Amino acid sequence: MLTVQVLEQALAALRQLGVEPRLEWLAGQGGGECEFGGRRWLFLDLGQSPSEQLDLALSCLETQTALAALELQAELALVLNRRKCATQEKLAAKK
Repeated sequence: MLTVQVLEQALAALRQLGVEPRLEWLAGQGGGECEFGGRRWLFLDLGQSPSEQLDLALSCLETQTALAALELQAELALVLNRRKCATQEKLAAKK
């Protein structure tokens, strides 16, 4: 599974959830979520690698309460599940 393909799937899922992804040159400083003009946006920095852009897109997806209602592509669902398991393992290790 290619990072760019999963990134495209994540961006499509965000659009379905009402978050508009924007790819902008931010000189490698990173992007983030914001809301203005009554719309939700996710800015992705073209100065970052696809892997870094994917990490930000997945983080944004994980905060969306309506995510569970979406039917995700298999690759994207697998990546999100792995992240969830890794987070749970980290939390369990801290106890």
